[in-house]
Amino acid sequence: MYQKKYVATRIGCSGGIDSYLKTLEYIGKQEETDFNRYFFLDEDKNITVDYYKLPHHLILLTVTSQTNDLKNFIPEQTRNTNKKGLVDVTNLVYYQSHESILKNVQPFRIVVEGAKGTGKSSIVRYFIRKGIVAQDRDPQVFSNPKILSLSKENRTKQVYQRIHQNEDEYFLLIMRTVQQMNEALKRRADENNTKDHEIYRKAYQDAYISLNKAGLLDGKLKIMHNDFQWNNKRNQHLRLIIEQLIEKYQKPKIKTR
Repeated sequence: MYQKKYVATRIGCSGGIDSYLKTLEYIGKQEETDFNRYFFLDEDKNITVDYYKLPHHLILLTVTSQTNDLKNFIPEQTRNTNKKGLVDVTNLVYYQSHESILKNVQPFRIVVEGAKGTGKSSIVRYFIRKGIVAQDRDPQVFSNPKILSLSKENRTKQVYQRIHQNEDEYFLLIMRTVQQMNEALKRRADENNTKDHEIYRKAYQDAYISLNKAGLLDGKLKIMHNDFQWNNKRNQHLRLIIEQLIEKYQKPKIKTR
């Protein structure tokens, strides 16, 4: 029997976990105290998806197969597939069992937001591998195209309401210069419009500045300029963010409703 485990970091039907699950055969559901487990079939593979309840909404996907060693379950290039945002955690101690999740995974979630080409995906993977639940993008407000049609004032109100929506959810806004974003996007075969990404970047930045000046961030939204020349400097910054949140929560424990 072959098995692999993944944490889903994207939600919704547009490139998120839901878009993949819609291609599968649904088998059933099992309700537990801390999570709901869903069963699917993907050809010769059994798929179980555990949706953990509040505070952090961990989504753990387990793939098992008797005939497939699963090396190619996620293609090497996933940008244009429906398996985006699945981080392999097969060998990470945090995610080996329900008990290890309750004991080791921190009771909060960090939503990593920013324009394309800012390095969000690598930062999300870093968090996941440290036992921190991270979400790649927020389709509700930050990455919702409708936000760009709002006035600066209304856009700031939307961001304020979103970051205060869940008590145990925090937002990290990743920024890069236009030149750095364009250089990153040129390496992607499917990206040919970098102007739109700069519009998003400015919208994020304007909302952050407005809320910061008004003293309304309340520690819920942080900004990080991902222009470090070496990854270890970036990781030092991320470790500091993790340490501050862990200190706030002290003992990790998944709460339920």
